[in-house]
Formats: sequence, C-alpha cells, structure tokens
Amino acid sequence: GCGKTSLLEELALHGSWDHPRLQIVDSLKVGYIRQHPQFPPEAGTLEDLVRSWGPLSRDQAFALLKPMNFDYGEMNKAPGSLSGGEMNRVQIARMMYEKPDLLIMDEPTNHLDIPSREALESALEDFVGTLLVVSHDRYFLDRVADHIAEIDQRRITLFPGSFSEYFHHRGAGLHPASSGKIGRRGKEIRTGSAAKPRPDELQKLEQRIEAAEADLAKREAQISEALERGDHQRGRQLSARLAGEKKILDQLYSQWETAQE
Repeated sequence: GCGKTSLLEELALHGSWDHPRLQIVDSLKVGYIRQHPQFPPEAGTLEDLVRSWGPLSRDQAFALLKPMNFDYGEMNKAPGSLSGGEMNRVQIARMMYEKPDLLIMDEPTNHLDIPSREALESALEDFVGTLLVVSHDRYFLDRVADHIAEIDQRRITLFPGSFSEYFHHRGAGLHPASSGKIGRRGKEIRTGSAAKPRPDELQKLEQRIEAAEADLAKREAQISEALERGDHQRGRQLSARLAGEKKILDQLYSQWETAQE
C-alpha cells in the first residue's frame, strides 16, 4: 500500500536522464515485467506475439518459450486466452530475449507454479544487468536480491544483503503484535474491549482479517525456517501457499473497505 507498483510504473515509463527525480541514463536499455501484462491485440497467436519481438523463425520463437515450460503445440494459443501465470512466463521470455541492462519486475512469481519459478530463477542467474524487483516471495528474493529497499513513511532506505538478513536484523520488528491495528494496507481495525460498537458484518470481517494476518505471520516464519535449513523445495511450497493466502487477505480487506463505506 505504499506505492511500490506506482514507483515501478513511473521508472519504467517515464524515467529518463532529464527527469527531475527518476534519472536513468539514456544509454541504458530498460525492460519491464508488469504485474498485469498487456499484449497487442493484433497478435493472433502466441507464435505471432513472440515473432513480433524481432526477426525470429517459428523454431526460434519456441526456443525462447521452451525454458518457460511452454509446449510446442501452445504456439497456436490466442494471447487473450493465456492464464496469469502464462502471461508472466511470456513476459519473462521476452526479457531474456531482449537482454535489458535494467530489468524492472513487479511480482514476477505471481501465478507461477514451482517449475516455472525454478525456470525464472535459472534465467536470472545468467542475467548480467541490474534487477529491480517488487515481490512478496521471500524465497525468490533470497535467490536474486543482494540489497533490500525499505519504503516507509515516504522514505526509501537501502539495506545491503539478502532478504533473510534484512528480515532478521530489521524486518522482524517492523510489524509488532497488533493491539487493534492491522497495517498491511495501512487501515486501522478496531478490536478489543475499548473498541466502539461495530456492525456485526464489520466485526466478523475484522476477526477474519486478524486471523488471516496471524496465519500469514506463521507462514512467513515457516518460510524463514525452511530457508535457514536450506530446504529450498519446502521454501517454494510454502511461498506458493503464502501467495494464495495473501490473495484471500486482500479479498477480506476489500470486503471490509466496502462495509466501512
């Protein structure tokens, strides 16, 4: 809720050497993997879409998609029929083809299954440019990030090291146990004996949100433990569960905001 996606959009679409704040050297080639990708409507098939990137044959186009776990027969799919995970994989394939100097990624592991996440991590191991990524996937961050940027109170603070190092030295104290406040969206949830009377619908939603927040905290602790043990498979499995649980929490927040209004 602090504007991470908005910041990435501004950087990718408007960043330049002449920009008063978001200065990017003009000679840098910038790539952008959106959280919600958009494909040109004129691409009738996935093959058409990939071959629009450059002078590519059908086999060359498939060679770009194959590492992202696409089958040859899927080249005939309509881009509009792709799932969220497939859209993400197509975006990743394009960035690996274009080889940008600066790659900006917004929740790149969203909707990806474990083999697709592994393919993405493998592709990024060979990436020689600078990666700027927003992600809730702690395992993924530990694999690809060597600096963590914390955005808080409209200020950005940079921490060297992995996400686990950041979390243990700094992050664990960022979300203390709530006493009537839940901060993932910056919204106050009134609970406890001192709370004002609330409609039944709101009270139930607030209770469900608190329970979901507690479950997320437990899941994040489990992921940390798995990472510390070096159990990468377990870390991926738990990260996938965490992504699903965050979606449920987002839905609860949306219902709560509607009920508030």
